Amino acid sequence: MNFFNRTVVILLTLAIGGAAVVTVLIVAGTLGLNNLPGGWFEPQIQWLADASGGLKALVVAVSVFVALSMLLLCVAELRVRGREVRFLISSQEEGRATVTRSSVRSLVQHVGKGIRSINDIECRVGEKDNGLAIVCTAWVAMGANLPELSSQLRSDVKKLGEELTGLPVKHIDLNFRYERAKSQRLAVR
Repeated sequence: MNFFNRTVVILLTLAIGGAAVVTVLIVAGTLGLNNLPGGWFEPQIQWLADASGGLKALVVAVSVFVALSMLLLCVAELRVRGREVRFLISSQEEGRATVTRSSVRSLVQHVGKGIRSINDIECRVGEKDNGLAIVCTAWVAMGANLPELSSQLRSDVKKLGEELTGLPVKHIDLNFRYERAKSQRLAVR
């Protein structure tokens, strides 16, 4: 999420959490309506000050839940995002060359989508034994020959993955799913 969106979310969570805390204080009687600046929302919250025991307990429970939820959401938004995993391609005196995991995943998926009978593919990329470990789920056309597809996909991913990134591909797991055949109506004349 970009900086502006995160800032808006943080401000909203603080406002909603603050309103929940004020609600608890009003119901508990520690904050009077006359203490609110400029009589903010006085008509709308007068009923809170006048509420009976059961309703007060319900309002306090809901307000505490909302306040804690907003606090957790705010902390989650403020948490520093981890850096994306990078694979080292080369390291020399002049500097290092790396590629991101998402770039390798995009490359592998592009290779898979270029194979006939594969309609869609999703892959995960990790590291294993100083090389790449790739797990792909491919949605294939009904009737596709899975042993042939498996062999071709493994071969293409290994060849192009190693050729274009310079990283050894050590392990490739493939999961295939046949696409459901779409029922088609026959035109009758």
